[in-house]
Amino acid sequence: MKNYDVSNIISDVRIAIDQNTSDTDLSGFGDVDTLELADVVKSKIVDAAWMIESAAPVYMCADGVLATGITTTKQKVYDTDESYYALADVKDDFLRLVSFWMSDWVKPVHNPITPDDDEYAVQKSRIEGVRGNQERPVLVMRPSYYEKKEGCNGNAFEAYSTSAESTASYKYVTIPEIKNEKISLCERLYKAVVYATAYLTALAYNADAQAERLLSIARSLADIDNNSYQQQQPEYVQQPQVAEQEQ
Repeated sequence: MKNYDVSNIISDVRIAIDQNTSDTDLSGFGDVDTLELADVVKSKIVDAAWMIESAAPVYMCADGVLATGITTTKQKVYDTDESYYALADVKDDFLRLVSFWMSDWVKPVHNPITPDDDEYAVQKSRIEGVRGNQERPVLVMRPSYYEKKEGCNGNAFEAYSTSAESTASYKYVTIPEIKNEKISLCERLYKAVVYATAYLTALAYNADAQAERLLSIARSLADIDNNSYQQQQPEYVQQPQVAEQEQ
C-alpha cells in the first residue's frame, strides 16, 4: 500500500468533479466556496476509501501489508487427529484479507468463510479427510473466544489443516485512516477512491445526477460489479436519487 498526501487527493477530486460537471449541474454545485469544498472533500476521503477497498476484487488489492508479530497456536479438533488447525490473531487495523497461507499449504486462501457457513461445520467433522487440508485449505474468520489482545481486533483466523511445525502468514488491507495529512491506499485503487470521494462530495451538495456519473466511474476503475458494491458498501452511504424523466 502507498501513502498519499491528502492535499493531492483533494486536488485530484476537484479535477474529477470539474471534468464531470455539466451545465445542468452548476446551479446546485458550481458556485461552491473553494475552502468549503476542500473541507468537504477531505471529510469524505476515508469513507470513500472504505467503500472501494472493501468491495474491490482481491487482485486490485495485491499490495496489501504483510501482518507482523502475529501469534499462532496449533490445536486438534479431536485428540486422535493426525493433523492440526492453526489459530492466528487478526490485526486491529484489519479491513479485509488479501491472502493467508500456511507454510505447508500448496496454495493460499483469499476469501475466508465464517461460522455461519455450512462448510464450517464440516471442519469439525470426526472424519479428517473431509476437512480442509494442505491441497484444499479452508480459512475461517471468527470472533476470538479469549480476551482481546493488544494490537488485535478481537477476531481470529482458523486455518484447516496443517502440521505442527508450519508457520502462518497473511497479507491484508488496512482500515483507511488519515494520519499526519496522509492516507495509505492500495495503489491500483487510487483513482477509484478519488472518484468515490467525488461521488460522496457531490451527494453532500445534492448533485445527484453528477454523483451517479462519478460513482459509475469509480466502480469501473475498481472493477467492481453492481452486486458486490451493494453488498460491501457501508449502510450509511447514501445512494444518489435521480428523478425519473417525464414520459
